[in-house]
Amino acid sequence: DIKATNVLLDKGLNAKISDFGLAKLDEEEQTHISTRIAGTIGYMAPEYAMRGYLTDKADVYSFGIVALEIVSGKSNTNYRPKEEFVYLLDWAYVLQEQGNLLELVDPRLGSSYSSEEAMRMLNLALLCTNPSPTLRPQMSSVVSMIEGKIAVQAPIIKRSETNPDATVKALRSLHKTAKHMTFNVRETFQWIGQGLIPHFLHRNGYTREQSSTSNLL
Repeated sequence: DIKATNVLLDKGLNAKISDFGLAKLDEEEQTHISTRIAGTIGYMAPEYAMRGYLTDKADVYSFGIVALEIVSGKSNTNYRPKEEFVYLLDWAYVLQEQGNLLELVDPRLGSSYSSEEAMRMLNLALLCTNPSPTLRPQMSSVVSMIEGKIAVQAPIIKRSETNPDATVKALRSLHKTAKHMTFNVRETFQWIGQGLIPHFLHRNGYTREQSSTSNLL
C-alpha cells in the first residue's frame, strides 16, 4: 500500500516504508497472484483494482503517484482543478498532452527549483503510472532515472486510454458519496458493469473493516 502517508522519515530524513500488512507475494517463483483487493483508492494500479492482478509493477504505479504528489505538493485524490477530473493524475495527463507539464510543480517553490529535474520527475511519474503494467519500468531502472544515470523517456499516454467515461463517472460518484459517509467495507472491490463500486457487506461471516472515507480517499 505505497502512498505518501505510509512513507515515514527519520531524523536524518531517511525514508521508511510502513504498512506491509495489506498485500504480498506468497511464493518467490510466482510472477503474480490474484487475491482480494486491499489498498487505497487513488494509489492502486488499475489492473490490481479491476482484476486483483498483483505484480511488482503495481508498486511502481503507486510510486509514480507518490512522485507526482511530491513534485506538485498536492494530493492525487483531493486536488481537483476542474469538476471533470477525479484525480490529480487526470490533470497531469492533460498538461502533458498540452506540453505544459511544469504547471504541476508546487507553486510554493516559486522559481527556486531546477526545471530539468522537475520535468525528469514528472515524466518519470507518468511513465510509472502507465495503464499497461508491461510498459512501466522496473524499480531498478526508476532509481537509475532519478539519479540521472539513464534518460527518462517522455511518456506518450492519451487520457482517453486511461479513463473511459464509465469508469470516470463511477469513480466520481464514489468520491462524492464517500465524503459524506462512514461504512463497513470489505477489503475488496467489485467491478459492476464498467464502474468501480465498493462492495458493501451486510451479512455476518465476512471480514469487515470499519473505515472512514478519509482512509479510503
